[in-house]
Amino acid sequence: MTRTTAALTTTTTDETHVYTKLLVPLDGSSYSERALPVALALARRSAAEIDLVHIHDLPMVSGPAPRYDTRFDAEMREAMRAELEAVAERLRQETDVPLRTTFLDGPVAPTLAAYAANHLPPLIVMTTHGRGGLSRLWLGSVADALVRNTGVPVLLVRGEGEPPTDVAAPVFRHVLVPLDGSERAEAVLEHAVRLGAPRAATYTLLTVVAPRLMFARSYPRMRTPPVDQDDLEPRLAEAQAYLDRVAGELRRSGATVATRVMVNLQTAQGILEAAASEGADLIALATRGRGAVPRLMLGSVADKVVRGAETPVLVIRPMDMEPELAPPGPDEQGGG
Repeated sequence: MTRTTAALTTTTTDETHVYTKLLVPLDGSSYSERALPVALALARRSAAEIDLVHIHDLPMVSGPAPRYDTRFDAEMREAMRAELEAVAERLRQETDVPLRTTFLDGPVAPTLAAYAANHLPPLIVMTTHGRGGLSRLWLGSVADALVRNTGVPVLLVRGEGEPPTDVAAPVFRHVLVPLDGSERAEAVLEHAVRLGAPRAATYTLLTVVAPRLMFARSYPRMRTPPVDQDDLEPRLAEAQAYLDRVAGELRRSGATVATRVMVNLQTAQGILEAAASEGADLIALATRGRGAVPRLMLGSVADKVVRGAETPVLVIRPMDMEPELAPPGPDEQGGG
């Protein structure tokens, strides 16, 4: 961890944090609409347009041989199109944020990913399942596809709990940004600063250091071998020096920045613990990086953070990376 990205010098908390367009996927359920309060607040702050998008997939009639029913499909299409327009009309009565609706046909994940890639909205805001049996289905089929194939930042809002009724004011005042010493991980900083409340947010930069354990015959009965302190101490100092350099760049742009280095065998667990103890209301991280964290990838660290976080999570794949085509592997740091 010996470098600080020059891109930070272009970021300033005095800018208007402009988002020209936000894309909000809706599936016709009140659950998916729980992302709307956050999207509306961000759009209102920067005079952005919200694009409400519904993807209509082909309905199949169950039976010995599932088949496509054209009549049922036509009825479903009209019902979902009417529902989408009804949501937009309701919002137009509640807010002056510019709204448009987009109705697309096709498999949900690839169709939405292609639309986002072709239209390049600055931000996608969508509901995600957190804990529970459906979490991997939703992340794997939609959010995962968007992050892997578009390079557009995706703000994932937890859908559990009561549906929000106030569309006025969710703002992010404490943003936790996990970094691993890589330029790719730092790519999320620009977007984290955009999402933070203008001139009112605190940004905590975090590095989680996984200690190396001392495996030896002298510790046969210990459930967890002792930590190699001779290895850990210089790594902690290096991580702190790195965060201090990055924080200095952000502070020169006017941001309020804190730093934290913590030790944890599980990267995702460390991020979640830091978010809780710091009182962060947003976690912002890249989906892949090199350095102290060998891999930040949806399905591994980022997936576990999304599923375990009590707050919204911003994830982004840096634009210079190739799309991930292979299924994600296990967390390579500490088995997390």
